[in-house]
Amino acid sequence: MDQDELTRLLEMERASIGHEIHDALLPHLFAASAALQTMVDTGHPNNERLVKAAAWIDEAMQKGRTILHSAYPPELEQTPWPSAAQMTIEQLFDEMTLRNVTIDFQVTESAASIPRPVSASAYRITVEAIRNAIRHGNATEVVVQATLDNGSFDLVIRDNGQGFDPKGVAPDRFGLRSMKGRAEIVGGSFTVQSKPGGPTQIEFTRIGL
Repeated sequence: MDQDELTRLLEMERASIGHEIHDALLPHLFAASAALQTMVDTGHPNNERLVKAAAWIDEAMQKGRTILHSAYPPELEQTPWPSAAQMTIEQLFDEMTLRNVTIDFQVTESAASIPRPVSASAYRITVEAIRNAIRHGNATEVVVQATLDNGSFDLVIRDNGQGFDPKGVAPDRFGLRSMKGRAEIVGGSFTVQSKPGGPTQIEFTRIGL
């Protein structure tokens, strides 16, 4: 990956985080601010508005934590990347959605203990692949397999979703480019195999660990 492509990747990620803040976080803060301002302007405290404002602020705080967690999971400091990925997925989707999806992590102990830069990429690729499988592929089964054999780390994520044509993905679609960039930035390789009707397989390999 050349410097220009890396710069574009970073700019796309900043834009993605910006969209998350704009769409998920700010509306709750604006609503709470409007409710509080109405009480200030009228000079009449309203318990119902106060309750709603408090709820909106609480929701905004939760959304903010989710966005920050997705961008840089603090669990990676003390928790293996597979566990951190599972926790993030549980925060990204509601309980009802996850009830309809089986996510099977098959990660060897050595593969869960890889160096930090590679584990961060494995975490982000895993989260993005599972999120895409559920949101866009309507998958009901996702299998995450990771091994470390003779210094070669291999991560494979398969799902039974509706699939897609990799050649038909628009250039401005962030997900696949992000995963590819995260693999290459740590010296790894990234491949995707899919077709309309599924299944889909994502693979991240890093040799020489």
